[in-house]
Amino acid sequence: MINKERRKHSNLLLLSYDHDLELHAVRWSKHMAHQKRLSHSGTILENACMVPAIGSQYEITKSMFYCWKKSKPHWSWMMDARISKAGFGYTIRDKYAYGAFAFDNPH
Repeated sequence: MINKERRKHSNLLLLSYDHDLELHAVRWSKHMAHQKRLSHSGTILENACMVPAIGSQYEITKSMFYCWKKSKPHWSWMMDARISKAGFGYTIRDKYAYGAFAFDNPH
């Protein structure tokens, strides 16, 4: 979904999957689910989101994507031309899905 949006801008490279970033995203989503609140790790760049855990994996992921798209700060990171790698994961706890989208540091 993100690469589809990035294709609309000729100056943006497509994001590539990064296994370590995915592991971080999964680990961080589990942490947030355990805490039952959103937070940032402070160790790596990530977007965090909590949405109702309704529907398929695709529908939950899509819901998170649109949550981040509506947030100017989160969306600006996702569309940052300096970002090249990313990983995503979410964890369901009770009625909510806690998600993290981790990406490489553009510095």
